Amino acid sequence: MWKLKCFFTSPITKFAYNCISYLILLGVFSWFILTDLRPVSEPNSPSIKEWIVIAWVCTLFVEEIRQLVIRDAQSARHMLEEWISEGWNILDCSMFVSFTLAVSLRFVLPNDKFTFARIFYCLSLMLFYFRLLQMGLVHKHIGPKIIMIYEMLKDLLSFMLILAVFILSFGIAIEGILYPNLDSSPLVFVKALYKPYWQLYGEIFLDEVEGLVNSETCGDDPRLIDTCPSYTWIVPVLTAVYMLFSNILLINLIIAIFSYSIQTVLENSRTLWYFHRYDLIKEYIEKPPFPAPLVIFAVAYEFIVYPSRCIHEIKKLHPLQRHLSHEENVRLNKFEKQCTDEYNKKLTMKTTSSAGQRFFTRVKKSKNVNDALGLIIRYTDDRLDKMFEDIKEMVAGKKDEQI
Repeated sequence: MWKLKCFFTSPITKFAYNCISYLILLGVFSWFILTDLRPVSEPNSPSIKEWIVIAWVCTLFVEEIRQLVIRDAQSARHMLEEWISEGWNILDCSMFVSFTLAVSLRFVLPNDKFTFARIFYCLSLMLFYFRLLQMGLVHKHIGPKIIMIYEMLKDLLSFMLILAVFILSFGIAIEGILYPNLDSSPLVFVKALYKPYWQLYGEIFLDEVEGLVNSETCGDDPRLIDTCPSYTWIVPVLTAVYMLFSNILLINLIIAIFSYSIQTVLENSRTLWYFHRYDLIKEYIEKPPFPAPLVIFAVAYEFIVYPSRCIHEIKKLHPLQRHLSHEENVRLNKFEKQCTDEYNKKLTMKTTSSAGQRFFTRVKKSKNVNDALGLIIRYTDDRLDKMFEDIKEMVAGKKDEQI
């Protein structure tokens, strides 16, 4: 029985059946969105599949609340700050918020506006699929690639600020020349940014830019919503300059930034992967032994037992905590001291080798033998002074120990 308990409560086992449970949830969620999502006024709506998904997601939300409550924090504010500081929790929060909006809208909106509920359902399903990336962190080859994507996303956000300047400047200028005096509407800005954005991907809109769309044919083109374009020679020039900056300069800049980020992650991929895997193992070792939706029973048991623990002041130890004996503590301290000494020795050797390398580089660059001899003398004096200072410190330290 003890071996069975260790097996079913081990992190790898919890991770395995949580993955299976989550994949089943995604399958049912996708199935009902594609085949059985209708307004409430229609018969057999909501369907059984939708009720299953709603109940399943509710158990996931309860489990997320449990993870938030069990955190060791000084106050509720610190607890929330620590929880939000983790990127995957932000994704979880967005996931649950979008799903809650979808469920609320599907019961509130009339039939003619049911599309909004469908949109939020589909957006929440996208976020649920993105959550699968966290499970890939445990893999030795997939994990570093997910870390690369995360680092590249941070670079992309900063790059988008630069790109937005070019899109806004050229887009509004070209739109103002092609379509003067448009009707006042918020869609005016969307239409102004429409062409420069898609021009990044090769859609040039050459007919409009060169004035090949005349007053007889522009009404048949769905892209030309309000009026026919008025051709001016400056529009092709501005478009050419924009394409030069965006498609050649900026795109190559972001490729170079991505290459640098990938190279940086590759140099430390093993270490970064160990840290992320540790965080995932730590999360799953604290999880209940049941996956969703059965996790609701484990959470209910925890809430029932929690008041009695508080009354009797019983503190539940973290699964990774361990009490060490005196001998084990002594061995651990010796091990830490040995590692520290070895690390300091490597740093000293690295500093010495770099100083010697700098010395020989300067000798090679010397113009004559006298300069080289002077450098050798100065370098030797510096090394002797350093040795004498080290010997004095060692002697002083031994005298203090004897006293």
